[in-house]
Amino acid sequence: MYFARNSLIRTRSAILNFIQAIYKALVHRSTKANSKGNHAHPENESSCQVVMVLGAGRGPLVNATLSASERANCPVRVYVVEKNPNALYTLQDRMTHEWRGLDVHLIAGDMRELDVPEKADIFVSELLGSFGDNELSPECLDGAQPHLKDLQESNARYTICTFPMDHEAIVHGLAGYFEAVLFDDVTLSTHPQRHSPQMVSWFPLAIPIERPQHVRPGERVTVHLWRVVEPRHVWYEWALTEPRPSRIHNAAGQAYKIAL
Repeated sequence: MYFARNSLIRTRSAILNFIQAIYKALVHRSTKANSKGNHAHPENESSCQVVMVLGAGRGPLVNATLSASERANCPVRVYVVEKNPNALYTLQDRMTHEWRGLDVHLIAGDMRELDVPEKADIFVSELLGSFGDNELSPECLDGAQPHLKDLQESNARYTICTFPMDHEAIVHGLAGYFEAVLFDDVTLSTHPQRHSPQMVSWFPLAIPIERPQHVRPGERVTVHLWRVVEPRHVWYEWALTEPRPSRIHNAAGQAYKIAL
């Protein structure tokens, strides 16, 4: 079970959403464990939920996990994973002064090369970019998934979007947004019509079209979008097929690709 840190979570609204999502996940898993016979000994080791905070930054999601644990009355063992040396200085200080005596363990390194003594019940991560996965969240989390007890994959790689036009316009490109289900009904959204309140951490992604197209009322704009993954790089490709076909933009990552 995981829900997906920008370099920082900069809004209280996003933090509150993560606390709520982690709380619901802990309650869900605790209830599931109790139904299997652990309810008689809530302090039992098996009732402790193992949480891995992947890409912890300076620790806001660690505090969110601890707050959710206290609220759910569910003990947690937290593994804090971070590879950025600058962030590690802050995490080491918090381990000494703020999280001392708690079941919190700092692991310095890449989440794709984890060496931990047990598997996690819950992954907590926020590797979300303006377009949802353009900070390589799927690839980074894929590398850590062998350390997750309940493996669930949901990485879409290709989609077709169709937009019926009710007015005349010149189409210069697309705006990319994301909606993330953290857990159950707890979500984050940058969609203009469903934007999460007071969340300013992310901005839309601009997806340009080389040759703008004139569209009339009643026509459709259909876009094919690929997320291409190779061993060392990830990139996006896109093309219009309506109202008039365009070339495939950024084919083979020729203009831009993201290094893994």
